[in-house]
Amino acid sequence: MPRSALIVDDSRTALHALSRLLKAQRIAADTVESGPEALDHLRSNSPDVIFLDHMMPGMDGFETLAALKSNARTAAIPVIMYTSKEGDAYMGQALVQGAFGVLQKPVDPNELGLILKRIDQLRAPQAAATAPPGGELPRPRAAVTGVIHVPPEFHGQHGATRPHATSINGDATAAPRGPVGTRPWMPVVWRSVLALVLLLPGAWYFERYQQAEQQRAQMEHENQVLRADQGAARVSVEPGDNDRQRAELDARQRRALQTARGLLDTVTWALNQHGQYGFSDEPLNDARLAQLRELIARLAAAGFQGSVRLETHVGEFCLVRDDQGNQRLPGDGLSIGRCELVTYPPAQAVQHGLRQSPAFARYLSERRPGNPIQIVVVSQGASRPLVTYPDLASIQTAGDWNQIARLNQRVEITLVPAP
Repeated sequence: MPRSALIVDDSRTALHALSRLLKAQRIAADTVESGPEALDHLRSNSPDVIFLDHMMPGMDGFETLAALKSNARTAAIPVIMYTSKEGDAYMGQALVQGAFGVLQKPVDPNELGLILKRIDQLRAPQAAATAPPGGELPRPRAAVTGVIHVPPEFHGQHGATRPHATSINGDATAAPRGPVGTRPWMPVVWRSVLALVLLLPGAWYFERYQQAEQQRAQMEHENQVLRADQGAARVSVEPGDNDRQRAELDARQRRALQTARGLLDTVTWALNQHGQYGFSDEPLNDARLAQLRELIARLAAAGFQGSVRLETHVGEFCLVRDDQGNQRLPGDGLSIGRCELVTYPPAQAVQHGLRQSPAFARYLSERRPGNPIQIVVVSQGASRPLVTYPDLASIQTAGDWNQIARLNQRVEITLVPAP
């Protein structure tokens, strides 16, 4: 059993709670409240295990984890992400980046005991391992307590960065955290669940976007007419045709092109009627992937060539803290003066808008460069809100502000035909 631990968390309540659980396991725990403090502490200390929170001011958990794994001195120390982040996608990202395992906040004593036992089982072979010249110590295998196993095809995906939060009074705060639910999965079960995740949103997409069915069918018809007109133009215009015939053919082609462009604009409008995503969701998640797959298939059947542009936008919400110091959406009736307004430095806002589920990232990586339909992902961060935020003095409740933030938290799709 590990004899020493380092806890990294900006919440003093969480630090105290986990320290008490480790003390019950006869493990001495040091505590720090930020990533830089942890790195400084590790220059002169070498704990048996590190418990690392995800959402922290300045340097977040994933950034701290990357720094630990890039240093040969600390790379072999097992790092347990313990967090309120929700979903299998987050757990997969943590394991891919080198975390030993993931625990849910508040920490369950039984799960903590199991993961500590797993660390103890791996300590003997790890102690015998040595780093190659100029290389890193081998990383421990992922624990099975409260985590999922990531298939090899998902390795190499990166996690998201945490936004900087600023209160209405200008004080720095931690970024929002969502509820979490973790449970163990065997590899075969994970693959089955992943397949269901990719299939079930297809039905959701059909229901949500069925109002655009008629426009898509019309686009296919107009594309066929356009191709027929272009073919007729090639046949009809022969050497010796007079200027009037050429002018008529040119005019017909222009009308067909104008019709096609108008139809693309109509389809784009229909697609973007349901572009918002939830406060704690990834903008490019599995549901968005199901929508994109269906759209690509229909465009290919219609003969479309060009690119599908996904432009992500990030809303800035007004949040409150719970008893553990985690941020969440308040009730809409809460006074605006009692919540903290989250703002994003430009670089972090852009990264926030590029968050992807493992399945979405895999789909993008498997697209061939020469595909007639290309996918372009652009993050605008929080720089282009759809609806202008009001002056704080002009609104009364958190709901008034967050209603606008929800509209601005969106993904817009644009179809760009090949020239």
